[in-house]
Amino acid sequence: MGSESDPPPVEALDANIVDVRPPNAGLTSATIPVVLEMINTHQSDEIPSPTVDYDAFVNDQEVASARKDITSLGPGDTANEEFELIAEYADLGSGIVSAIRDGSFRVRIEGSVESEGASTTFESAYEL
Repeated sequence: MGSESDPPPVEALDANIVDVRPPNAGLTSATIPVVLEMINTHQSDEIPSPTVDYDAFVNDQEVASARKDITSLGPGDTANEEFELIAEYADLGSGIVSAIRDGSFRVRIEGSVESEGASTTFESAYEL
């Protein structure tokens, strides 16, 4: 077990997209619910109150950037966190907008996870 002065084991965090739900497509934007599974693979130390900074892409075009605080992950814990990506049509090409409306696209999230000064990066993709 780590000492109290050891940084949290954020490098032991696995983050993977496990679901992308059908987008809620409006007139000027779409909300795309993405479920990211976060697993603390470290068996003796928790990752307290991690913060996720991420960029989200649809068919390799950036659609959103945001920050999300998530609950602490105990040793071996798994948490599913839902991220709502808001894609503004005015910022996207017509091909991307059509793909979102048709529900046939690829989502990729890349970002970093930080907890008490320790950080790591991740990337995950999911095809609808």
